[in-house]
Amino acid sequence: MLIAACIIVPQAIVALTSPSVGRFAQQWGRRPLLLLGFAALAVGGVLFASVSDPYLLVAVQIFDGITAAVFAVMIPLIVADIALGSGHFNFAQGIVGTATGIGASLSTVLAGYAADRFGSSTLSLGLPRSQLWV
Repeated sequence: MLIAACIIVPQAIVALTSPSVGRFAQQWGRRPLLLLGFAALAVGGVLFASVSDPYLLVAVQIFDGITAAVFAVMIPLIVADIALGSGHFNFAQGIVGTATGIGASLSTVLAGYAADRFGSSTLSLGLPRSQLWV
């Protein structure tokens, strides 16, 4: 039940906040929202490494939801800004998706190596929480 809550909470946050992220991107610009996304990732990582109560870990997952909402909206917007008028939006979006997939694959391998070498508690400060469930 606890694992299910850790999956559902960030998804609910993404579904509820993504429309607002799009509106704020138009009002505030891209950089402040990207900073918010990276800050939520860092705060969530530190909390995940320091919280031991399983029920508080569900609350920490809120930061994952904020990060996911910001990046899910901002990446296509930034790609659209860069590819503006070139007719290569889909190609550029495909390159970003490929790079993301390669990074996700390599990070799992490197996370396993680092966990063996340095221990899982040290590792939790340097990786996204999704990698720690693997």
